Amino acid sequence: TTSVATPGGELAIELPAGAKVVSVSLSGNRLAVHHESPAGTGISILDLDTGRRVADVKTTTAVPRN
Repeated sequence: TTSVATPGGELAIELPAGAKVVSVSLSGNRLAVHHESPAGTGISILDLDTGRRVADVKTTTAVPRN
């Protein structure tokens, strides 16, 4: 997955096939994009100054604790 910043200030982000954006959150120059797809749920963190993807957060099922 990638993101691309254009000279006009637009930011394009590549998401998994069939993904839908659930929400976005802005903190300073970082944009968190929460998305859901048939493959699962994830959060992509983008640097708005560079257009680079900083991190991908994947959710997992918690293991039961005894």
